Amino acid sequence: MAPQHFLSINLPVTSYEEISLQNQVPPELCHKIRSFIKGKGYSRVLLFGSGHTGQVVSNCIEEYFAGFIDTRSLNQAHQGKAEAILITTAPLHVRQVQETLSKSPLAELPTISLFTEEGKNIRMILESQPRSGTDYLIENLRRTLDIDYASVYPFPNGRRRDDGHVFYGPKSGRGYIIKTHFMRPLHYPQYRYVPHLFLISFFPDTYYKWARMIAPESDRPNYRLTPVRPEWQIISSYIPLHLRWLQYIAKLDVLRFEDFYLDFQGTIESLASLLGERPEGFIPPGTPSRRLYWREDFSKRMDPAITQELLVRFREPIRFFYPEKSHLLP
Repeated sequence: MAPQHFLSINLPVTSYEEISLQNQVPPELCHKIRSFIKGKGYSRVLLFGSGHTGQVVSNCIEEYFAGFIDTRSLNQAHQGKAEAILITTAPLHVRQVQETLSKSPLAELPTISLFTEEGKNIRMILESQPRSGTDYLIENLRRTLDIDYASVYPFPNGRRRDDGHVFYGPKSGRGYIIKTHFMRPLHYPQYRYVPHLFLISFFPDTYYKWARMIAPESDRPNYRLTPVRPEWQIISSYIPLHLRWLQYIAKLDVLRFEDFYLDFQGTIESLASLLGERPEGFIPPGTPSRRLYWREDFSKRMDPAITQELLVRFREPIRFFYPEKSHLLP
């Protein structure tokens, strides 16, 4: 639970970059910070975070500055040194800092955030390929971390966020995880400081399972993807966008669905690092059954022309993300 006395100076989130670029707190923002501290009657304020932002904020508040604290020094901290704590970390870490402070000897001190919260507490944006274990991952995170569901796609009882981009559930728990796909990313300024996780699966699996999903239900048993299927005409049109997306995420936080099978504990550690807490009780996936990654029985699932096209067009992403499958490449 976050400290009971949680306040915000309500600087725009975009001010974080402005402070970093100018190597100082701009005069109008510094005046707002100092006026806030003075208006609350605080004479000594601790800064959580001694990085670049913390250093320039300490220069701004001058006589109000009572020193720096961080996670390592909390156990030695005591309340007599200051009357409030000002969080100077990046906006996406504020919630985590609040929870850390709530369990520390300084839990009773008022805690101040520099930046305004943009609506709901968004813990993560999960941006994925269709049919890549998205729902499996979301349901596990919702259950283990007490976070709720949000999506760029409407769903029953979902409420639209004020910016019009996201629908969210009626209760927030400890925040939200937003589901989206590469065709509809949330690359807007207000989501800039939210942790993103990019989820992929073996590309031929994605296209086969995606086509089968949108096919008429009567066609799904023993489904085989061919060039004349209307589903192929739809999903193949996304390949150029998909390839650009894979280039974009190559150096970001990418998770392969297959690694839940191949290295479950390592994958959970990656999630814990990104989220700032470990999702205890995360359930391993079931048997991979019909996925091409394991069976490689392409001829049973799709026409050879489609197999050839997918392997050729995704040649470089397979080499980069799935080097162990390079033997399949023509």
